[in-house]
Amino acid sequence: MPAKKAIVSGEEMNRLNTADTKGQKTDWETINLPGKWLELIDPVSVQSLRFDADGYVAATIGTKEALAAPIFFWKVKNGILLISDDEDSPAMMELSKPRVSGHPLSTLGQILSVTDENGREIQYKLSQPK
Repeated sequence: MPAKKAIVSGEEMNRLNTADTKGQKTDWETINLPGKWLELIDPVSVQSLRFDADGYVAATIGTKEALAAPIFFWKVKNGILLISDDEDSPAMMELSKPRVSGHPLSTLGQILSVTDENGREIQYKLSQPK
């Protein structure tokens, strides 16, 4: 059965595949990461990242069966979000080309689409807990 399509602002959008919705281009400074959460949208892997203003990231990573809760460091350099084990180590995660979709005041949060260091498109739920 083909995916249902909807017309949004004159464009066709596949409602069953959120990767088809790229979102509005933005940058990390506009997103303003301190105080925000990124939750990976994935049926198997778990990755929840909570950013603070001092450069720390409280993470929950793993699978639905096994989780870890490390603390990482984050910074933005040349428009790329870099996440590393400590302030001086090379980045273990590089996220670029952020695009946001969804209303910023939505209680459901927004969808953040990014490109990782391998060129893969990844989506996160972007939210700010109250």
